[in-house]
Amino acid sequence: MNEKAIVFSLEATISLLALLVIVSITPVFEGEGMTELLLLQKENDLLKVWAKQGIPEKNKMIQDFLFVFPGQRGKIVVNEREIFIGEKKQGSNAIASKIIFFSRSLEKIEVVLIVFY
Repeated sequence: MNEKAIVFSLEATISLLALLVIVSITPVFEGEGMTELLLLQKENDLLKVWAKQGIPEKNKMIQDFLFVFPGQRGKIVVNEREIFIGEKKQGSNAIASKIIFFSRSLEKIEVVLIVFY
């Protein structure tokens, strides 16, 4: 027989069907969770800048926060001193990041950055 044809065995057919079922069941990523990831990355970047340059004064920290997170509410805690940005609301989702580092004079500095969304 000179006809060119594709012949599948029973096992190959079952394997292909199983593969098609697995591919069709796999959930399609719709971008959920990207907001949280983006906020977390921004928080970490801002904390790294503050750690490298030194902790700025309160007004500069608020300016930096509003520049990185325009229109967002949040809270910055520096060595247990709290700075609120925006109004407090109950029941909001939040993403928090924390950094602990030592200043040039070996003073321990702990900064927590919380963004409500």
